Amino acid sequence: MSHTHVGVMLMTYGSPATLDDIPAYIKNVYGGREPDAEVVTEFRRRYALIGGSPLIRITQEQAQALEAELNTTGDGTTFHVTAGMRFSPPFIADMVPETAAGAQTLVGIIMSPQYSPIIMNGYISTLEQAFAELHRDDIQLKISRDWHLQSSFLDAVSDRVQQALAKLPEDVRDTTPVLLTAHSMPKRVIENEPDYINHLKETAAEIARRHQPHEGDVVSVKDPRHAVALVRDLRTSTSRQTVLLLFGRRMRLQESISLARDARGHSGCLRIPAAAIAGLLAGHGAVLCNPCPQPRQRRSFADRGRY
Repeated sequence: MSHTHVGVMLMTYGSPATLDDIPAYIKNVYGGREPDAEVVTEFRRRYALIGGSPLIRITQEQAQALEAELNTTGDGTTFHVTAGMRFSPPFIADMVPETAAGAQTLVGIIMSPQYSPIIMNGYISTLEQAFAELHRDDIQLKISRDWHLQSSFLDAVSDRVQQALAKLPEDVRDTTPVLLTAHSMPKRVIENEPDYINHLKETAAEIARRHQPHEGDVVSVKDPRHAVALVRDLRTSTSRQTVLLLFGRRMRLQESISLARDARGHSGCLRIPAAAIAGLLAGHGAVLCNPCPQPRQRRSFADRGRY
């Protein structure tokens, strides 16, 4: 049996490790331009308020879970999975040598199921450049684009929705609304690349179809004022509805907290696992089963130093 080794990198945005890392992080996001002091101050306030971002930790946990799952295939192929960030350590370029070591194929997976060339091209160009700098002719590069309708990803989300609904009393399950939230995009992206928003709607529609096959289309809400009103109106609904909430810049932090409080009693707590990322690997039909991390006790920056 021949031995094949595949390196896989999960790529996402990144986040500052500490409050002191915020200026460098924003500078990276700005493409090397120094951020204004007011911007840094506001970022510090927001990050301190939420206790930091778990993005890097979660992505690294997903990488570990994916590697473990892929290496159960038993077909002679081995996998090494890493996580690379676009705007903070561990950077994509820095992780390429480790990920590609001993591999015949390097696979890059952007951790957004929906795809926008304008927004996502930075991941692709960064990975392609770092790959070229390996100066190896014995390895090929593959990069995923959209995977918003990948069947096992949809299964994973649907399973989480079903688990949340199952926690509710039977007499309210059929009328409980399902809220799917997503951030919106800059106006220039929506105008030039409507596919990203369409991908979000298609994902939401497929989830809705699996849970309410006889209901109408998914309702999309972009304006936070309408979102808050809609959540309150859903309390009196007599049939289940699925709502896609697109959180944009107009949604202030306090508004989103209020919305979450209004929705919490009806939607349940839903953490979506990164299932089926492995299904994107051409020629390797494995599925990622990522455990849902248990909630951590929140600590202040002073208590832990890092997120």
